[in-house]
Amino acid sequence: MKNTGKKIAVGILTTAIVTSQILPTSMSLFPKQAAGTNAKAAEGIQTKVAPVYPVGSTNMYKDFSGDLTAGGNPYFNDVRIKDDVLYVNMTKIYKGYGIEVISQDGVIKRSYKTAATNAPQEFSMSLKTVVNSGTLTFKTLKPDGTYERATSSNLNLVQTGNAGLALYGQAVYNLYSDTAFNQLGAGITQADINTAKNLASGALTSAEKTRLTNLLNAAQALLNESAATDTAARNAVNALYNNNDPKADTVKDTTDQAAIDDARILVDKVTDLTTKTALEADLKRAQDLLDARETAVETDAIKKAVNELFVNDTTSSEAIKESTNQAKIDALQEQIDAIKDTDVKATLQSDLNLAQQLLNDRNEALATDKDNQILGQFLVNQLFQDNKPATDKIKTTTNQDKIDEAQVQIDLIQDATAKAALQKDLDRAQVLLNEKNAAEQAIKDEAATKAVAELFTENNPETGAIKETTDQKAIDEAQKAIDAVTDADKKAGLQTNLDKAKELLANQSATTGTITSNDFTIGTDKYVTGSYTGDVARISLIQDGTEYKGASLKNGEFNFYAVDKKINKTHEIIMVAYDKNGKELSREQVKFIVATEGKITPVEMTIPGDNNITGTYTGDVSKIEVTVTNAAKETKTYKGGTVADGAFKFYSSDKVTKATDVVVVKAYDNVGKLLDTKTVKIKTNAPTTGTITPDTFKLGTSNITGKMTGDVKSLKVTVGTDTYGGGTLNADGTFKFYAQDKVKNSDTVVTISAYDKAGKLLDSQTVTVEPK
Repeated sequence: MKNTGKKIAVGILTTAIVTSQILPTSMSLFPKQAAGTNAKAAEGIQTKVAPVYPVGSTNMYKDFSGDLTAGGNPYFNDVRIKDDVLYVNMTKIYKGYGIEVISQDGVIKRSYKTAATNAPQEFSMSLKTVVNSGTLTFKTLKPDGTYERATSSNLNLVQTGNAGLALYGQAVYNLYSDTAFNQLGAGITQADINTAKNLASGALTSAEKTRLTNLLNAAQALLNESAATDTAARNAVNALYNNNDPKADTVKDTTDQAAIDDARILVDKVTDLTTKTALEADLKRAQDLLDARETAVETDAIKKAVNELFVNDTTSSEAIKESTNQAKIDALQEQIDAIKDTDVKATLQSDLNLAQQLLNDRNEALATDKDNQILGQFLVNQLFQDNKPATDKIKTTTNQDKIDEAQVQIDLIQDATAKAALQKDLDRAQVLLNEKNAAEQAIKDEAATKAVAELFTENNPETGAIKETTDQKAIDEAQKAIDAVTDADKKAGLQTNLDKAKELLANQSATTGTITSNDFTIGTDKYVTGSYTGDVARISLIQDGTEYKGASLKNGEFNFYAVDKKINKTHEIIMVAYDKNGKELSREQVKFIVATEGKITPVEMTIPGDNNITGTYTGDVSKIEVTVTNAAKETKTYKGGTVADGAFKFYSSDKVTKATDVVVVKAYDNVGKLLDTKTVKIKTNAPTTGTITPDTFKLGTSNITGKMTGDVKSLKVTVGTDTYGGGTLNADGTFKFYAQDKVKNSDTVVTISAYDKAGKLLDSQTVTVEPK
């Protein structure tokens, strides 16, 4: 039977070659175990994990000695088999060339000549691994491993009778994975057992054959048992799915963890690796589907629990229930942390974070409300004697302002119970204050009624006559008493009677008089003066609503000392004349004479250099005038300049040209009054000097560069007839002037000029221009 591509290492093979590379593909005795076998001794048909069947010392093939050159290859003239070992004389083989022997089983061995040509060297190969009798093929090889010629020599192996037992024995052994013969090898099928049964007829009857047959029958029993186990496991796994089919990719509603665990017990008993792998894949998928379903149920439960933290069981309310607390949030956090679906987890976490924030806000509000309660309680307690509402007596200092203050604080409290308790005490304080105020008001009302009545004869306004003792003072006192009355109707009645008393007093002692105030010069006058006529007995000064007494009156003239009043032009001063009873007879506002003043401070000038006369001013300066007197004593006067925000400036570049000029600045107020005159100090600087040395300018470059010295502060470049300002002056005495767009021809005349800060030309040089 032919090999299916199995690679076998034999003896001391120099190179292992897959048979299918050089021979037609054939079938192995045991296709299930063919891939990856590892042969030793009689390993040609035994699997990697199967035990090796011991062939023993009896030869499998008959000895042979002969010449195989008749096949067309002259190098195989001496070939021998002795005790199942093949020998080939390689004397005629060239050095570096080799021979290859291939058995019908696909066992291959190559060997290359290492000795010199015609020097003795022998090839040997154990035939114990050649379990099929048949033809051995001999070929010669080139050094590169290719065949030296197409022809080959062949030798037919002749069995001794022991080969059939060896084949049968290894076939049976290959069914097992251990030398105790208790467990079938991985992947064993009925076809493998049938193959072994078919080989039984090739073995001679013996006790060994009987033993092997018993092992074969035991393997059949184990396979039958394994098939039942596989079926039970497959049925159990399929039963987890809808329609009993894993392809449905959905598990039954009745599938639970216990069902999966039971199926797993059956799958664990399966021995065939391929079958078991498929079962485990379907079982794992069922587990994943169950986990997903349970996770969805758990997630729904968590989402419901999160929603129940909020009013109306929805996060859209953006308000949490009173029952929501930190313990509930912490418990839900642990559940959310266990969720594996990142999208679901993120959504739930966002909702829980909102609940946490709202709880934090509520806790903070509760803390703030507690502080409000404490302050509210304090303010309420302060209203009562001994700071205790239980005394039911308010302090003498308790007034409406303090009650209102406490009310504002109580209004801030959120806790309804605490708020109600404090409001109750505050309402009681209000009642007590109202009672107290009512009693005090009754006293005031009675005093006002008495004061008005006592102005009249028999203390009765109905008499229509006032007492002789009634004067303006008594009427004023009565007015004060009436002003304290709060009842509008009562107050109106009292005021009517008082107005009647005023009229009677006025008719009784009618007085007249006038007052005339002189203009007051601010900053100069010490007294407000004027004249009066009639019954004027005293004069007061009212300054911005505040009345001051103390004027001196004599022979129709008055004066009032006002230095301490520090009167300025923004004040309102009114003089008021009274008769002897305090009745106002006349009043007049005092007119001011405002004396303007101001100072100027010019800044020292530098000539040449400064182009403006500058300085500062104070007071009422609104314009300036400049006079310039030269060395010939010729004087010119100039008006103009700017005066604003405490500073002035006057352009003088064309007026002040020499340090010997005498420059005077005069300051005026807005009506032309001279306020100040100052002479401007002038200093002169040493003449400015400077040089400039340009580098050669190459057309196409960016800048004219070079060096400068002295007082150079600015540059100008003339290109032909066009002059440009600009350039960069560096602290290290170098300069650059962008000229790429200005100098375009090498024959153009280019000069560069240097100036001081006043614009004085210090130096001018021609720039050498090189073509590109």
